[in-house]
Amino acid sequence: MKISLHNSFFLLFLISCFTIKAKAQFPFTAANSIYTQNFNSFNGTFAGLPQYWTILTQASITERGTGCGSDNSGGLWAYYSSSGERALGYLPSGTSDTFVAQVSFVNNTGSAINSLRVSYNFETWRRVASGRTNGFTVTTNIPGANVSSLSHSQAPGTASNCTQIATLKSLVLSNLNIQPGQTFYFRWGGGRGNSSGASNGIGIDNVTIELFCPPKSTTVDTSICFGSSFTDSHGNVYTSSQNFSDTLQTAAGCDSVVHYNLTVLPLITDTIDTIICAGQSLVFNGITYTTSQAGLMDTFVSARGCDSIVTLNLTVMNQLSSTINATICQGQSYLFNGINYTSSQSGIVAHFTAAGGCDSVVTFNLIVTPPITHTINAAICQGQSYTFNGTAYTSAQTGIVASLTTASGCDSIVTFNLSVSPPITNTVNATICQGQSYTFNGITYTGSQTGIIGNFSTPAGCDSIVTLNLTVNGYLTGTQNAVICQGQTYLFNGIAYTGNNNTAQDTVQNAAGCDSIITLNLIVNPSYQHTLNESICQGQSYTFNGNVYTTPQSGVVANLQTVNGCDSIVTFNLAVHPLPTTVLNATICQGQSYTYNGVVYTTPQTGITTFYPVPQGCDSLVIFNLAVLPVNPVTQSESVKGCFEAQYDGMTYYQNATVRDTLFNQNGCDSVYKIVTIEVFNRQPSVRNKDTTGCGELWFNGTRYTQNTVVSDTLKNEIGCDSLIVHTAINIEHIDLVLSAADPQDPYEGEPFRVAVENRGQHAVNVIRWLPEYLFDPYNRLNYQRISLDNPETVVVIATTPGGCLDTASLYIEPRAYNKDIVVPNAFTPNGDGKNDVFIPFVNLDRAYSIIDFKVYNRYGQVIHASANRSHGWDGSFNGKVQDNGVYAYIIRIRFIDGTEQQFKGEVTLIR
Repeated sequence: MKISLHNSFFLLFLISCFTIKAKAQFPFTAANSIYTQNFNSFNGTFAGLPQYWTILTQASITERGTGCGSDNSGGLWAYYSSSGERALGYLPSGTSDTFVAQVSFVNNTGSAINSLRVSYNFETWRRVASGRTNGFTVTTNIPGANVSSLSHSQAPGTASNCTQIATLKSLVLSNLNIQPGQTFYFRWGGGRGNSSGASNGIGIDNVTIELFCPPKSTTVDTSICFGSSFTDSHGNVYTSSQNFSDTLQTAAGCDSVVHYNLTVLPLITDTIDTIICAGQSLVFNGITYTTSQAGLMDTFVSARGCDSIVTLNLTVMNQLSSTINATICQGQSYLFNGINYTSSQSGIVAHFTAAGGCDSVVTFNLIVTPPITHTINAAICQGQSYTFNGTAYTSAQTGIVASLTTASGCDSIVTFNLSVSPPITNTVNATICQGQSYTFNGITYTGSQTGIIGNFSTPAGCDSIVTLNLTVNGYLTGTQNAVICQGQTYLFNGIAYTGNNNTAQDTVQNAAGCDSIITLNLIVNPSYQHTLNESICQGQSYTFNGNVYTTPQSGVVANLQTVNGCDSIVTFNLAVHPLPTTVLNATICQGQSYTYNGVVYTTPQTGITTFYPVPQGCDSLVIFNLAVLPVNPVTQSESVKGCFEAQYDGMTYYQNATVRDTLFNQNGCDSVYKIVTIEVFNRQPSVRNKDTTGCGELWFNGTRYTQNTVVSDTLKNEIGCDSLIVHTAINIEHIDLVLSAADPQDPYEGEPFRVAVENRGQHAVNVIRWLPEYLFDPYNRLNYQRISLDNPETVVVIATTPGGCLDTASLYIEPRAYNKDIVVPNAFTPNGDGKNDVFIPFVNLDRAYSIIDFKVYNRYGQVIHASANRSHGWDGSFNGKVQDNGVYAYIIRIRFIDGTEQQFKGEVTLIR
């Protein structure tokens, strides 16, 4: 069944100044995580307030004592019922309009507080037929904590005075960050509510603030030997290096997360390579060896308790032999085995002792190298030098001898000969024309030069000196002037020219063979062609080329001559313009006048003729006609209305106005007199915002809504303008609770498991109650609890959404029988056939027990298997070695979830 709790607005109060001395804060500690206050000992005075509470508005609040809501006096009250149940009460009246109560806390847990659950009862004590809606607004100073859903108000009803009506408000605050030592508070502020009717007594009661313990996280570095395993608290087995987490639960029911860094210690291996001489011996793992061995292995226990495997590789060294090949220069000596040798030797044998203590035979061979002779023939240019054996030579040399040392350190005799080549000289005389260039020794010359010297190298690399003398011959220039008429041609340098030209040139060679340049200067006198367009008025004449014309002419040609003797052709065109005539037709309305040519006319006129002279033009003839039209006006009225503006006759009006207009008929005379009244409605529409909440669905204005939305409605006034806009926020809260059991899903009798509630709707829910009460912590309002059952039970949870939608979910749980029967086999066959391969006790449970000791002993009393993992039995091996068939002793201790233990001792037979 789902119940919808009414959700309404609350009156917010601004407290600008607090002068009350602060009280102590309730300390949250790791062992004290819940604060509760029922106000049952409160007496309605400031001094009687419970510890950690204060009234921040004492200056404007009157202490009223105890009452049951039948008094009209405003102030602080301790409301009580006939059963003695009391509440922190408040009645707004007169100067007691504003009320703020605060409870303070401090975080002494030693770690950050991340989650709190806050709940209280909102109570109405004085109920009348009509009056104000009073309530409390809840605030806090915790950053990021939204406690608006804890605020509540209650409208008056029909219940009598001294009747307590309570509404539970509860909220879980998550993602907080209240640091150690940080103080925080919660405030309940009240006020008058709406503006009419009698005030109602209101109160708060059963305030509970619960610290949700966050998972405590620790990190453990641990290691196991290669081939071993690690088992966590849930029976998970790990055999490789990895990081994993194990979640435990403290005695207070809080999660404790252990992050394991598991390292599998490698199997330590070492290889010993050793050498003995032939005839010697070595003892390893109790055995004496005299011959070469490879891969001998022995197993030891390392300092960390893991196996250490040592591999021995033994080499038996026979007698060693080697050869020394040496070289010396003639006249030197070589020491071998205490003897100096100066001549070549071969096959000299000596016996030594090697580093391993074994014999070593060395054979010695010696080569004596004779001195080397060589001749150097060199050449240089005169003025250069050549260095030989540290001496610089500038002249020719023959037969100079030097003794040098080769790379191997022996003598080398070198004979040196040197030749010197003299320099070469030459003179170059060159001639060029002006404008040409000459390149010598990488430099370009355009003018005459004398005695320019250039140094060159011969193929042999010696200097060659060349002297340059350069002569530049000039060229001649001249101008040829000529004149022709347009249309004629002029021949110059084989080219016919018809237009002006002063750039054409002709090049001729002079006696020296260089160019001589002649420039043409040609002038072309034009032959003119011209068109003469003239006009006259009708009756006038025009004279051209001695002829008088009075009629239109076109294309009359005359040939004339310019002063330069060239032709000039003129084409003559003549236009004769007639006198222009204009007809002027005018119209006036009856009673009007028209002025024409200085005369005023009020009656119709026809055919009045006037000539007008036109300066520099022909006369203009005007014929004037005048028509007089009758007038018959009509009066009309019109009204125009608009919102914020009105349009009339192409104009926009933003205020009320009256427009008078005259309309004309098709003849332009008055036809209608119009009076237009313009009304403009300028007031902005009022905006109102409303909230309404539905559980699952809500019908509003005939429409069903199942999701959050905002519906806007616009009301219009009598002229159709927007007057009121109402925005209604529709909040749909979906609640569909479902209960589930987990960790594990099928618990045994007495085995703790987790029962959790989940909303299949999209909203978070606040748990109000878990039932039956004897199973649950009454102060735990989390969405999950951890319980255990001895008998079948139906678990019920009641929860609400932040908007007050309520739902109930139930789950029938029948725990499995907890059977402690155990069978320990007396034999097993670890042959790999998949049947009875491991020795392990058979427990008639798949979990909910632990093996706290499991040891197997061989006949010598040595522990060959030890484990506290209920899934890790003995596979018939020890340190990786298969054990022999036979009888082995064991001790097994098993602990059950009720704390009882059973111990089993006996023998098991290993059969392969």
